[in-house]
This record gives sequence, C-alpha cells and structure tokens, in this order.
Amino acid sequence: MEFSAQVEFPASAVTVAQMFATEAYVIQKIAASGAAPGIVEIVEGPRGAVTIATRREMPNTEIPASYRSLVGGPLEIHEVHAWEAADADGGRRGTLAIEVTGAPVRVTGILELSPAPGGTSSLRLMGAIKASIPFFGKAVEKALADRVERTVEIERRVGLDWLARH
Repeated sequence: MEFSAQVEFPASAVTVAQMFATEAYVIQKIAASGAAPGIVEIVEGPRGAVTIATRREMPNTEIPASYRSLVGGPLEIHEVHAWEAADADGGRRGTLAIEVTGAPVRVTGILELSPAPGGTSSLRLMGAIKASIPFFGKAVEKALADRVERTVEIERRVGLDWLARH
C-alpha cells in the first residue's frame, strides 16, 4: 500500500534538518508517539549527510485487536532516516526504512526536505507499506497506513513545538 504526506515548517530547510538530527528532538518525538524510550543513534557522514536510527518498543495496542495475535507482545520498531548532504539551497533527499522485529512488516520511502517561500520549508514523504501476512496482509497494511498518518501528525506537532522553543 502506498502513502504520501507533507508537513510545512515555519523555518528554513537547514534549520529543520538540524532539528531532525538533534538527539533531544528525536527522543521527544519518540515519547510523543507513545513508545518506550529506546536507542537513538545519529551518525554524521561526508559533506553533512546524516543517518538517524532508532530502536524502540510500542505497545501492541497500535495493532487492531483482531490482528494482535499475529505479532504477539510489544512491537520492537527499528526506524532509519538516511539523509543525503544538503543541496546548495539547503534542501535534502533521504530514505526511510521501518521494520517491526518479529513481524513480516516493512515500510520504505523517500524523504524530501525543500525550502519554501518566506524562509519556510516542506517535508514530503512518499513510500510503501508491505505486510507479508497471508489473508490479512492488506488489512494490516491499512492499519499501518493509519499509523503512518498519525506519526506524520506527531512529527508536525513536535517539530512546531521544538522550533517555537529553540
């Protein structure tokens, strides 16, 4: 199942990219999602490229009750955002990968952070959700698509709060 979303931020793409690569911001975003604190690794690469990897536990209540038996207890989520170096205008492209340990579920996507008029920026996400579960795959993908929408809203809300305070 494919998905796309867009978030506008009242700050430059350079500022937003710095926010995304700040450990305190990532921890705040994880907490806002309802996940237990986990591991956050931020690795800077050549010319300003950066990879943000997190591992955290989510309660299985995020899965519809009728499918919880397929995944068991809490969900261990491993998420990686790999951003390329910034363009001359501060924009960036990146990739997104999310895996659920012990469940045949994967989310992959493309991230685009672009400057927008008036010193603002826009984050665009495009990707696909794949649940390789016989008979139930499409229903699980739909439930995860709803979760992706909520996660994007959390990113927006936490990002706006962060930018207002920093």
